[in-house]
Amino acid sequence: MLNMIQAACFSHVGKVRSNNEDNFYFNNMYMPADNYGTPMVESYVRSLKSGTSFAIFDGMGGGDFGELASYTAAQAMEELLSKGPEFDAANEFLQYLCLDLNRRVFEKGAEIHNFRMGSTVVGLYFEKGFAYSFNLGDSKLFCLREKELIQISNDHTDEQYLKEKGITNRKPRLTQHLGINPAELQLEPCIKRFQYKRGDQYLLCSDGLTDMLKNSEIRELLLTERNVKTSVSQLIRRALEQGGRDNVTVILCKIH
Repeated sequence: MLNMIQAACFSHVGKVRSNNEDNFYFNNMYMPADNYGTPMVESYVRSLKSGTSFAIFDGMGGGDFGELASYTAAQAMEELLSKGPEFDAANEFLQYLCLDLNRRVFEKGAEIHNFRMGSTVVGLYFEKGFAYSFNLGDSKLFCLREKELIQISNDHTDEQYLKEKGITNRKPRLTQHLGINPAELQLEPCIKRFQYKRGDQYLLCSDGLTDMLKNSEIRELLLTERNVKTSVSQLIRRALEQGGRDNVTVILCKIH
């Protein structure tokens, strides 16, 4: 019997920033570079098939460059997935995907002479009964299973260094992200393979959510709401109520 997947996506500019540097890949769609989020929650319910994919991109670089970085990555992901993987193993394809997205963002930055331009990526990919996570940066993927919320993605930051040095006056900086010169640093995307289960909820989000809400708050909301569309709306609403200091983008998937 085929599993069904219920999925929802929402992106909001927040209450402080004037532009949205986030983007996503959802239902084979992504936002234009110049965007202010989605006007409403996008959602669907369908059979879970191999190749079903989701991703969130959080751009950086100042001005319009963060928007361009996340848009470039989202557009490239749609292009690569529309062609179909040319690899026997999903983890090999996702490794290639991350490195190719990095190359494209770097080349776009070089084209406009902005070498600060970059983006995080966190994604979820389903293939032959398994789920795969992939990420570069600090945008997160969580799994809610049997009432326990677990972070699957790995944060690529210098947080451990800050703890060791006792530095508390700044947010951890990224150590890996899309847009790094491939000739200067060999990126190591975090790619994980795991068995999904009926009842699992998978949450992808930019740090506009996790900087505003504690993991315990996210867990309680996901346990309270049964409909993913309502859950996504409530997560965004809570982030805005807590200050909405950054763009916030959320994708939530539930396996039935």
